[in-house]
Amino acid sequence: MKTKKANDIDYVATWYYIETKGGPQGFSAEAVRRTLWGAPSNSDVWTSVEYAEVMYENGMIDASGHTSDGKYWRSRKKLGRRLSYYNVNRETADQLDCVMIAGPLP
Repeated sequence: MKTKKANDIDYVATWYYIETKGGPQGFSAEAVRRTLWGAPSNSDVWTSVEYAEVMYENGMIDASGHTSDGKYWRSRKKLGRRLSYYNVNRETADQLDCVMIAGPLP
C-alpha cells in the first residue's frame, strides 16, 4: 500500500494505491469544508447495470455498481467525507474493498 497526500485551504485528500496486474490502482479518501453530500452521482447510478446502496444509522451511504463493460466503482460518503474508486476491474475492486472497508472515513 502506497499513499499520496494533497490539501489546500478547504480540501484534504489521501490517495491509497495497491499494485495490481494492470499497474497501480487505488481509491481516494477526501474531506472537504464545503458541502459534500452523501448520495452517489446520478451518472454512476444510471450507467450501472448492477447497483447497490446501503445507508447506515451514522448517515454514511455505501454505494457501488458496475457498468456493462465490467468497470466497477464504489463510493462511501458521509457529509463532508468520501472514500471512492472508479473504473476498475472486478479483481481490483475486490482488493480495494478489503482496504477501504478496514479504514474509517477521513
